[in-house]
Amino acid sequence: MLTYVKILILLIAVFLVKPSALGQSLTSIGIGLSVLSLSLHFMEFSKRKIRLTKKNFIVSLSVLSLWTYLLAHASILGSNHLDFVIKAYLAHVVLVICGAIVLSDRKSNFLFFRYFILSLVGSSLSYWITYTLSLILGLDKLYLFTLPIEGYDGSGSIYLPFTILYGLFSVGDIQLPRLLGLFRESGILQAFLVWAYFNLKNYNLEYKWIKMLIILGIIGTFSTSGIAVFLGTIVIYLIANKKPLRGTLISLAMLLALFFTPYIGLKNKAETHGDSINDRMYATISGLEKLKEHPIGEGLYQLNYNDLPNSGINLLAISYKIGILGFILVLIMYFLPLYKYEYKKNYIVSIFPLFITMLTSQPLLDAPLVLMIFLAVYDSKNRVREKVKAKRKIKFRVPNDSKVAIPNQQQYFN
Repeated sequence: MLTYVKILILLIAVFLVKPSALGQSLTSIGIGLSVLSLSLHFMEFSKRKIRLTKKNFIVSLSVLSLWTYLLAHASILGSNHLDFVIKAYLAHVVLVICGAIVLSDRKSNFLFFRYFILSLVGSSLSYWITYTLSLILGLDKLYLFTLPIEGYDGSGSIYLPFTILYGLFSVGDIQLPRLLGLFRESGILQAFLVWAYFNLKNYNLEYKWIKMLIILGIIGTFSTSGIAVFLGTIVIYLIANKKPLRGTLISLAMLLALFFTPYIGLKNKAETHGDSINDRMYATISGLEKLKEHPIGEGLYQLNYNDLPNSGINLLAISYKIGILGFILVLIMYFLPLYKYEYKKNYIVSIFPLFITMLTSQPLLDAPLVLMIFLAVYDSKNRVREKVKAKRKIKFRVPNDSKVAIPNQQQYFN
């Protein structure tokens, strides 16, 4: 029972930090809940050794290194919002270290990511129920209340049964609701949906109806990048599994879909939502140009009169803030977990949608929830199997996993 309680608390915690919708204002509560989850983990394992898998240890170390650098970098350069950097530092370091320890237990890992995926599936199901009811009753009659999302005016409206929307998307004369889920932008939700699609097998959720709901959820975001990210991940998957011909054909289909898909393809979107595309391209190009001029960087959250608009829209755009070294450390953080990791292919395929989204289209540098995804088990052959019998007893088959033991609790925190 204690396992389920700590996992529920940790799951709530990750949805109270960025890039979730509530993470804009409730990060402190999320940090506190992650520590509470770790405390319950220590209670559960009070008579057993608490272990940390090598991959989770590497993830924790790389996150600590990056954010220690970003904090020191901002402090030395005199960031005028150093309090923001300190808060981000605590959110990333505390949440990831707590998660790394708790999720090194295979049963806990299985339950956490299984329920995390189901929450994404649930948001898609709720959206299509809302959409179906809106055709009969009208969307206005389904309105419940609005969730205030700092910095995102006009977003976060909640409709029956519990669908959070990111405004409306125009399709000719028709306006369709955009699925937001529990995140601050639809483009962020689609990255997590793509990740979930390729990890259903790992968490015993490989059912056709779940796959269909995830695809419908991606469609419901009406995100142009969602097309590219989903098809691009399929290409990476096929190439990683030695199917290059299929990968090439999908690549061609991806390019055609990216440009010519009605309404959300680049051709149509350049006409209807050209400002959105131009703003992102301008911010990216300008950020890289400023990085050439100031390779050391200006400091995270350093805001001044000549700041670039939308400077935090993606990693390339914000690169001039963190400098070349900071940019390299971010890349290392994403790919260092591959070091001596047995399931490299699965990890690369799974991380790709989040990495490419962070790099080119969404502000995911300051997003602790993204880093929790690194802690998932990417072993699809020897995956944990949950078997519920008549007496509701759950058995888990735990494969061998190389681990780094923590000598004792007190030493870890000193």
